[in-house]
Amino acid sequence: MGFKDLSVFNDALLGRQAWRLVRAPHSLFGRVMKAKYFPKCDFLEASMGYSCSYSWKSIWSSKALLKDGCIWRVGSGERINVWTDPWVASDEGRFISSDPIVGVEKVSDLIDSRTHEWKVNLIEESFQEKDVESILAIPLSCLNLDDEVTWALTKNGHYSVKTAYMLGKGGNLDSFHQAWVDIWSMEASPNVRHFLWRLCTNSLPTRSLLKFRHLIDDDGCPWGCGAAESTSHAVFECPRVYDVWVECGCAEMCTDASSLSMCDLVES
Repeated sequence: MGFKDLSVFNDALLGRQAWRLVRAPHSLFGRVMKAKYFPKCDFLEASMGYSCSYSWKSIWSSKALLKDGCIWRVGSGERINVWTDPWVASDEGRFISSDPIVGVEKVSDLIDSRTHEWKVNLIEESFQEKDVESILAIPLSCLNLDDEVTWALTKNGHYSVKTAYMLGKGGNLDSFHQAWVDIWSMEASPNVRHFLWRLCTNSLPTRSLLKFRHLIDDDGCPWGCGAAESTSHAVFECPRVYDVWVECGCAEMCTDASSLSMCDLVES
């Protein structure tokens, strides 16, 4: 009924320490952990190893969740693998879907080192149309900046436990709905955000849900309209509720509710 999944929540909390290893590798914590557990690679490529401490096992266990929410911010492109790293933002996900081609391995191979602009002709010849659009939409700096790993679910690119938890509950980022970001970043009271979250996760205590969980025997609408009280019915379809939407001038939302998912409806 809306309580936190403690296992996912624990991974989200541990992810904060893992994020420090990714973003601050030269800190004392980062240098000690790297020297002991992954001296020859970055944290995201590190294996758990043998005879390791409980602390390292715990932090390492959150790596999968961290990788699901990461996306590279393109600088020079020298550290980003075109085909295996998440670095594009599109409706299809964070990875390039085109087939690999010979001679292109790093993102820097797609950037003109003299003008600091994309090699448009090469990109258009080598990638599918949707990948071309995603690549050319990425801005490039005239400065020789380093590539950075950022968190895809926050506006500032910084890791947050809240969005990591929602990612852990909702699956990987490629199927992660934009509605979760919209809900938790909106300027509204916590009660409103919590209600919208429960609406999208179908965890409102409607009679249909309570009957499904064997808590009650009757799932009929309490207003006596004869229909089962589902989430959609309770919020949009019940005649009494529908009249309220009409008076507010939002009757179109009730029409959209019949064809869209709750996440799509919140995002729209």
